[in-house]
Amino acid sequence: MKTPVPLLVLSLLLPGCTADVRDQYEIALTKDKRVKQQEADRVDDEQCRREGAQPGTDFYNFCRTRLADKRVAAEEALDRARLLMR
Repeated sequence: MKTPVPLLVLSLLLPGCTADVRDQYEIALTKDKRVKQQEADRVDDEQCRREGAQPGTDFYNFCRTRLADKRVAAEEALDRARLLMR
């Protein structure tokens, strides 16, 4: 039985198409994470400056670390709560 050439060509292109969609998804996901991180950095910077910390000082670095740790803890608590709801 002969396979038509167009069908053979199409079958060769499909895996590449899937890879392109996956690459586009990963790029969009990375971009979204980067945007969220930039927003968190901006908010943390504003908060630390309101508290009187100046960039480049130990107090500023401790403030930024404290806020980042609080955010990570909140995200982990949310993840745990989501798992318990299943």
